[in-house]
Amino acid sequence: MNKLLMIESVKSVSNVTALRKMYDELEIQVRSLESLGIAADTYSSLVCPIVLQKIPEEINLQYNRQWKLNELFDINDLLKFLRKEIECRETSLLLGNQRNYVLEASVRKPLNSSNYADTKLTYNPKRNLSTAATLIATTERQNCIFCSEIHKDYECPLSSSERKGVLINQGRCFVCLGRRHTVKICWKRNQLCRNCNRSHNSLICNSRTAEENCSNDLKSTETKSQKESSLLCREDKGKRENSVCLQTFTAGVETDGGETLSLRCLCDGGSTRTFIKREAADLLGLKVICREELLIYAFGNRIGERQIYDVVQLSLRNRKDPSREIQISAVVIENITVGEIEVPPDWVRDIAFERGIELADTGDSEEVYVLIGSDFIWEVLKDMNVRLNARLVATDSIFGFVIQGSEREYNCGEVHVNLLRVINEELKYDRVKDLSELEVIGLNPKKEIPHSDLEILEAFEQKVTYENNGYGTKLLWRDNHKGLNDNYEIARQRLFNLNKGFKRDENFYSKYKDINNSQLEDNIMLEINCESKNDVSKGFMPHRGVFKELKETIKLRICSDASFSANNEMSLNNRLDCCPHLNPDLLKIILKFGFYPIESCADIQGEFLEVGIVEEERKFLQTLWGEEGGTNLTLDDHAVRILRTQRLPFLYKMTFSVLNELYANDLIRSDYSLEETALISKEATSILSEVSVNMRQWTTNSPSLFEMWRETDLECRQSSSDSDIPLKDLELIWDNKRDTLKVAFNLLQHLSDKIPTKGVALSACGVPDPIDILTPFTVRIKLLIQNCGKMVYLG
Repeated sequence: MNKLLMIESVKSVSNVTALRKMYDELEIQVRSLESLGIAADTYSSLVCPIVLQKIPEEINLQYNRQWKLNELFDINDLLKFLRKEIECRETSLLLGNQRNYVLEASVRKPLNSSNYADTKLTYNPKRNLSTAATLIATTERQNCIFCSEIHKDYECPLSSSERKGVLINQGRCFVCLGRRHTVKICWKRNQLCRNCNRSHNSLICNSRTAEENCSNDLKSTETKSQKESSLLCREDKGKRENSVCLQTFTAGVETDGGETLSLRCLCDGGSTRTFIKREAADLLGLKVICREELLIYAFGNRIGERQIYDVVQLSLRNRKDPSREIQISAVVIENITVGEIEVPPDWVRDIAFERGIELADTGDSEEVYVLIGSDFIWEVLKDMNVRLNARLVATDSIFGFVIQGSEREYNCGEVHVNLLRVINEELKYDRVKDLSELEVIGLNPKKEIPHSDLEILEAFEQKVTYENNGYGTKLLWRDNHKGLNDNYEIARQRLFNLNKGFKRDENFYSKYKDINNSQLEDNIMLEINCESKNDVSKGFMPHRGVFKELKETIKLRICSDASFSANNEMSLNNRLDCCPHLNPDLLKIILKFGFYPIESCADIQGEFLEVGIVEEERKFLQTLWGEEGGTNLTLDDHAVRILRTQRLPFLYKMTFSVLNELYANDLIRSDYSLEETALISKEATSILSEVSVNMRQWTTNSPSLFEMWRETDLECRQSSSDSDIPLKDLELIWDNKRDTLKVAFNLLQHLSDKIPTKGVALSACGVPDPIDILTPFTVRIKLLIQNCGKMVYLG
């Protein structure tokens, strides 16, 4: 309904294409409402008057003539009328003379004209712009006007006097070389020879400078080779020169030193991004505003080139009118095209001059430094088109008129085709991701990052400091920490209960003790020596062990409880801002994991050791420990030890949240090249080792890469022959031989042995399904449990 009310209006009755588009959009929305069971008579009275306001006045008048005042509006009747009207106009347009559709415009006459007059310019409803490719056509050979041989005019072996004789016999002008007029009445008579500054063409100049220039041009032509392009086709039989013009223009750009330089630019609707040559970016001193990882697909290529590119910002301005300018962002690339894009030839300039059109491409260089893609092309081009002939169209722009087309039907000697499709490395996974939203369909609309989360991230960046060869930050307090309960007695009682478990299981105590000592050695925890507990009575956290059998590297972890509080007081977590979701989307990582043939993964150890809490904030993150005995802890009043937390995993996640291939402490990636993967893994391990971060457990689906890792002494998996590799933080199993992923159901099998109803609920909620493959199944179980609870409640 919203799309019906916001339909785009069409003001011109001659714009049949826009009318057809408007009708198609109306019909689509009406049929969609019908499929939802909404009758047309419920909204016709609202929609029909709005539609009538947005169609041309002539069609509106025609509809009102046949509509009776006592009748109610019907959207279906209006659609039938519009369809018949549009079909009639389309038929009339095909059978009639299209020259009747003209646009009256006042244009400038040639210089020898004494007045100005209105000229009819053909109006083209569909602008003939390149939307699929950039086409460049050049011909190497032509018939010389002096000797009629197949070569260019300036390559003619005749002398200057012999050339003049040919022009006299053929009745040609000495300036423009045209027929049936002389220099006196030639409208180009003010153009002077570039060699002697006299009123004649440089091809018939007999000065010594002309001979030197001619010989130099001939040498440069002989050494000039046609460069390779995406698509290249040649023909041996030469034709008369007939270049295809592209939408090129010359713009002024200011350097960082205040100097204004001219850059030749090309408008290409077949490119999805705007590009600039690195040579030009370095010359202008443009600053890099960001870097993007892009896939660039050239014309005819099935495999794109993935690379990180610099993005710069620059302003292009009209050299004659500096107020007409545009600010663009462009991707820096080494080369835009290897072919030479010709400037508009003389015959095109002659036609433009006769029609009073000022061309935007006034340079003489055939090299293009900036390519304007579809992201900025319509900020450069305007609405006005001027048809110069059947195949040549001039389009107005903020820099002047740009030319596109050719003089006549073209038999090409060489064709260059460019098509650049640029996409971001982000995968189009949204449609797959929607499958995982069955449980909250209609409840959680898609939103951007909440404003509160953005404020938390900004506060984190402001509080980060660098000291003692490491980064530190403060806790993200909501208001202040006054009145926070120390929870010492609760933490002490929890430690006594934990010690009972140590007495029952010596193996559990041994692993727990090893982890605790390891954290002390790695400076994750710091033991505090004090005579009285009041000296450090700020905040204590109970802790317990969490054991996960499916984990491959660390099966037991110590978890501190910052959510507990006594006497209904606020806990530490209540006083802190909630951490935003920093892990990247798991489904996106899994899809990217199989995007390229060479797949690899690794475990990251010690990843948050260099990011910690500032010293004055550590007093709120304290735990209790006892004197270590043979099989358990000694926990009398003098044996209780206070351990203070110095580093948190949250800070590590906040720091590495920009990485798209890192989930928790697993690195999961795929590459196209074997050598590139080996180089990245080696450099990543070396760089991270300098900050006490160890990348280990490397594994891959490529035996060749695995051997390369062993030769470079990377820490690889010991059981390399085993095809089932658990991705430990993803609850998935990767079969690297068959290149498949499996979901581990060990936890579900363990919970299914429980008979009580509570066990069924735990089984439904505890299914390890990280990519939501089993969501349709688990939703049915949850609905069944809800219905059972409803029946018990209602009796």
